[in-house]
Amino acid sequence: MGPNMDTTTLQFLWYAVFIMCILAYAAFDGFDIGVGCLHLFAKSDMDRRICINAIGPVWDSNSLWIIITTGVLMAGFPAAFGVLFSALYMPMTLLIFGYIYRSVAIEFRSKIVSRRWRGFWDMMFALSSYCLAFGFGVVIANLIHGLPIDDHGTFIKSLKTLLSSYAILLGCFTTALFMLHGALYLHLKTEGMLQQRMKRWCWRLFIIFGLLWLAVNIVTPSYAAQVTARVEHTPLFALFSFLSILAAGGLFWSLCKNRDGWAFVSSILIILSLVLFYALGTYPNLVRSSINEAYSMTIYNASSTPFTLKILLVIAAAGVPLIFLYMIYSYRVFRGKVEIDTMSY
Repeated sequence: MGPNMDTTTLQFLWYAVFIMCILAYAAFDGFDIGVGCLHLFAKSDMDRRICINAIGPVWDSNSLWIIITTGVLMAGFPAAFGVLFSALYMPMTLLIFGYIYRSVAIEFRSKIVSRRWRGFWDMMFALSSYCLAFGFGVVIANLIHGLPIDDHGTFIKSLKTLLSSYAILLGCFTTALFMLHGALYLHLKTEGMLQQRMKRWCWRLFIIFGLLWLAVNIVTPSYAAQVTARVEHTPLFALFSFLSILAAGGLFWSLCKNRDGWAFVSSILIILSLVLFYALGTYPNLVRSSINEAYSMTIYNASSTPFTLKILLVIAAAGVPLIFLYMIYSYRVFRGKVEIDTMSY
């Protein structure tokens, strides 16, 4: 294998690690963000405690994936990291504050038995969760459509450019997706009246998600012609389309048959198909320039040196499996329905 081919392979492998981290973030942190978005819909303080404790043992390890994803981008594609975080400086700052307030809200809420105290942190928990869910969609929309960056990687328009109608639509879509994912998780972890209410929310959110999914598929070709062109010339898109339809059908069947576990797995498969759609539709771009394609940051012109990528892949090969093993162990230990005791949030 020649040096150029070897470098290309390393860049592709590190890009695959990056996409895998995005998938893990959306699949794992997605449901506890969704639980946060649903938090204010719980009718009593006990129901809200159950919702928080459903994610209590795992939310911090789930949030680890956004740190890993950022680290993978920074280490493997530093040029793209610099352009992306300078162009999206304010949105990224707001997302960081969202994570801070969300974490503080979870930890502080039950420290004082006071209606006002808990009400304030309930509101912060929900608002920060909505911020994260909506912000994820806005960032993805801008990466699909492209950012107005010049040949020096400088963002040359105002922040209002980032909040296009397409970005708002995709923000609403990811919010509905995460809320559906969270409702399915709560339906799996709760029982009694709360579980019945979550079942109703699962159906409502499934319909809302389906309508927004249809709207995104209709609108995307006019905002991202390059994605549409790739769909027409890449057979793999047909496979991903079949996977997403199969997963949506599996979710519908699971809800009808009260198969809680399979419903949640179907939701993960929907997220998998959507992330793969994004990866294939934007490849090899990391940050596409909407001004000139030649200014885009790709996995080839934005990567670290081959030697650095080799070291990073060795670290990833050793570290990522350990993270997944820890998560499997954690989910196994805390499996079953939520029970509230003196040590609960």
